[in-house]
Amino acid sequence: MKKLVKGVGHALDGIYYCISSERNIKIQLVISLSIILLAIVLPIYLLEKLLLISMCFVVLVLEMINTGVERLVDVLSPEYNKQYGIIKDVFAGVVVVGSILAVIVGFLILYEPLISLLNVSAFL
Repeated sequence: MKKLVKGVGHALDGIYYCISSERNIKIQLVISLSIILLAIVLPIYLLEKLLLISMCFVVLVLEMINTGVERLVDVLSPEYNKQYGIIKDVFAGVVVVGSILAVIVGFLILYEPLISLLNVSAFL
């Protein structure tokens, strides 16, 4: 049990590190929390809510993996190395691709409910 508690503590330290040191994670957290709030408030199907929440977490997980890889590369090669630079670029690209997918999914699910909400609000 002590190992489990200690392991969870280390995991929380890693999450805290990412949030406190990475600008992109802070931005993604704000966007994710906004999307999750919309998913809870808007009249959409439960499966759509789950999909939106899952996509938010996927983007955050990808960003955390990217951060870990960047730190590892920085330790392995403190000076610039073209091959390590490519690795960092590829992992950054993974985050971008995941984010694009999340935006597409979010748009497809939220477009109509948001338009409906805005049209109703315009007449209040």
